[in-house]
Amino acid sequence: MTMRHAMHKYGTNILFSSRLRDKLMKLLLDESKNRFVEFAKHRIPFIYRDYEVKKIIDYDILTTTWIRIIVGPKGTGKSKLIEFLVDAISKYTHDFKAILFNLRNRTYRSYNFEHSDALSKALSKLMDKCSIANTQELFRYLLIRMNVLIGILKDYENLRRTNLVLVFDDVQSNVYFFQEFLKYMPIAINRISRYLILDAFSVIVTTSDPIIIEKVIEVDGLWNTVHILWNMDSESFKKLIDNLDTPIDNQILWTITGGNLYLLNELIEYGWDIRKWIANRVIPSCISILSEFNFKKIGTADPDTVLLNARYMLRTPLLFYVKEGIDWLSNYRRCEWIGRYAAWISPLHYAIAKVYVEKGLVTVDNILSMLGIDLK
Repeated sequence: MTMRHAMHKYGTNILFSSRLRDKLMKLLLDESKNRFVEFAKHRIPFIYRDYEVKKIIDYDILTTTWIRIIVGPKGTGKSKLIEFLVDAISKYTHDFKAILFNLRNRTYRSYNFEHSDALSKALSKLMDKCSIANTQELFRYLLIRMNVLIGILKDYENLRRTNLVLVFDDVQSNVYFFQEFLKYMPIAINRISRYLILDAFSVIVTTSDPIIIEKVIEVDGLWNTVHILWNMDSESFKKLIDNLDTPIDNQILWTITGGNLYLLNELIEYGWDIRKWIANRVIPSCISILSEFNFKKIGTADPDTVLLNARYMLRTPLLFYVKEGIDWLSNYRRCEWIGRYAAWISPLHYAIAKVYVEKGLVTVDNILSMLGIDLK
């Protein structure tokens, strides 16, 4: 059975009808107003990710028997967004049960399980058997031991007619193993769903590895399983900046970071000193990569052209694969640094690459000039 056939036969939404989806959406948006996340020593309301929340509910990502892969650059908020949704939905209905595995920290959190203490001991024992610390091997181990994991859940909980969600957060796995996983896992989760008489069984994977996108879509019928979570859009980002005590105009911050929260956090660590941050942190890390791969030979910083002539750039943290046709959870607009097939992770990185190609000498002044920013 191909993956497309498996989805056609089993991949239907059961937990939330269209009538209940609107009610759920309202509850989630109300919850986001009262939910705060710690960001750079500031408490920021989660409401600024409303667009992504709506998209995830519209796509039934957490309420369909299927596999979903949420991919995006570091700092786009993949972990926080999924954690918020799982936590909020679990409060909405007791029929929604979830376990969120943070593979990088080797931790997990369960939601809506009655025997949580006994379950925690059993899950801890299972994870402790994997002594390897890297996320790739831990992810592989947990999947291979999926039958044991499901057995543990069945021993401690009545899962009949519930919606079960397993989240594997921050996966950095071998792409070829990932392909094998995606070939067989959809059929496996549907069999498990029927065995446990679940209403739905979702497996969610988050990753910042862009190569995964390319490999995933090579597998038959998997286009609808990949969703890109990008930087914050301009309007939401500027509203967030208004919550921060910053001496810098929010338009300048948007022009530099493109809504990437990881870069914003770095800048805050440098005391909002843009020049010092770019000179001491951003330029050295970028130049080491661009020079190593002899980037000047490409002759342009256009993201699609770079992808066409230097696919190895996807192995770096500077360029991301955003093939047209893949579902975007974020509200984005194509521009100089976001192409049809590839994108730089921020306008700043695009400007550095462009200065490097066109002028050779990469200075803070040259970069700011390329971005059209005057800090005087």
